[in-house]
Amino acid sequence: RLFKRRSLTIEVSTYSNSRARRPHALPQDEYTTHIYAMATPDLLKQLEVKKNVIARTMKDLQLYRQEELDERAKVDKLKANNADPYDIKYAESILQEAVAMVPDAVQRLRAAHRDLASFLDSNAAEISGDQLTESTNLIQTAVTMVDA
Repeated sequence: RLFKRRSLTIEVSTYSNSRARRPHALPQDEYTTHIYAMATPDLLKQLEVKKNVIARTMKDLQLYRQEELDERAKVDKLKANNADPYDIKYAESILQEAVAMVPDAVQRLRAAHRDLASFLDSNAAEISGDQLTESTNLIQTAVTMVDA
């Protein structure tokens, strides 16, 4: 049987350890009742969206940092080869754009981190252990990436 409240669904199952096919024929003390707190599908969807935001932003940050390194190498190579000043200036402008994207991605990642952390704090009772563990690992990875 399912009992629904606003954001919490409680499943109550009654069974017996006995092999009897008719549980109503058994004495009452042989029944065992389990209560499972289950997250609603809406809550799980919100959690999944928040985790995906962090994963996408971490990927963006990683790509922006790699792009910055690649553009620095191009500028250094152009300077070492005494390339045309216009080409060097153009490469430096591309480098400045890549450099400007890193702080923006860090800021977005911090905001997503705070959002997921507050969501987990407020809904920790409804979220199962595996999902909670996965989310906290994702948060730790995000914190490590921001600090790098």
